[in-house]
Amino acid sequence: MARASGCRVWDESGREYVDYIMALGAVALGYGHPAVNRAASAAIDAGVVGPLPPVSEQALAAALAARIPWLERVRFLKTGAEAVAAAVRLARVATGREDVLGCGYHGWLDWCQGATDGVPAGVRALFAELPFNDVATSRQMIRERAHRLAAVVIEPVVVVEPTREWLEMLRVETTRAGAVLIFDEIKTAFRLAIGGAVERYGVRPPPDLVVLGKALANGFPLAVTLGKFSSPRPLDCDFGGATAGVGSNATHPMPLKYTSTQEWASKSRTVKPLPVRSGVPALNPAATRLGIPAMRSISAIVPENCWQ
Repeated sequence: MARASGCRVWDESGREYVDYIMALGAVALGYGHPAVNRAASAAIDAGVVGPLPPVSEQALAAALAARIPWLERVRFLKTGAEAVAAAVRLARVATGREDVLGCGYHGWLDWCQGATDGVPAGVRALFAELPFNDVATSRQMIRERAHRLAAVVIEPVVVVEPTREWLEMLRVETTRAGAVLIFDEIKTAFRLAIGGAVERYGVRPPPDLVVLGKALANGFPLAVTLGKFSSPRPLDCDFGGATAGVGSNATHPMPLKYTSTQEWASKSRTVKPLPVRSGVPALNPAATRLGIPAMRSISAIVPENCWQ
């Protein structure tokens, strides 16, 4: 792509496309949103970075807490992968255990790459995949590892929506095992609802930790690990500082500058979401009805099949 604006992108030949992918969920307001650009420019004029965290972290934390009532602790980072990794480390410190069960995609870092070349065997052995929406098998896997299980990390939506029975089972079984329940809401927060799947599906009690990102900063690098003071295993360790090895420049003022004041922080708006289905195929019928040319397939091997 050569450039992007709003919901449209242009290739090197000047052809224009309506983009339903929107940077894989990272752009919620549209590419090059004027308010976001102005905030980024203001952050640049203010010096970009400094020796300590920017004051906008506090403003954004307050805005998030206003919309996500169970939020009690916050740690800002730049990317979703490192924010989920920080949550897992917090869980390991809080429980004194090492094993982790995961469901979905949680980034490229070693801790969740059970079958990837280059990951040490000892690290692989600490992670296993939990089957999405499979109540019986998930319950069995949690119980089998209960004495050594630090955390269960899930993406609450993987291709289709989760069943309430599966979500409720995860909350009950992690509490029973004394493990930390982590929702990876990098893709779902601010899209399914402001508070993500926790809000949309009414998960109660809420997860012990939640990770947000992508749409939070409309394409700029920003993620956040959120948690509570009280949980099945109290997260009373240093919330991401020395524990996670996070330095003072863990975040960047440019995305913080806008997100600390953006519209969702002060207004409650409900948007009826599209059916939760797998990517582009869910949108093709709508495009056909409207007579709009749309993407039919994506291929990483044959370029001419990428856009049709």
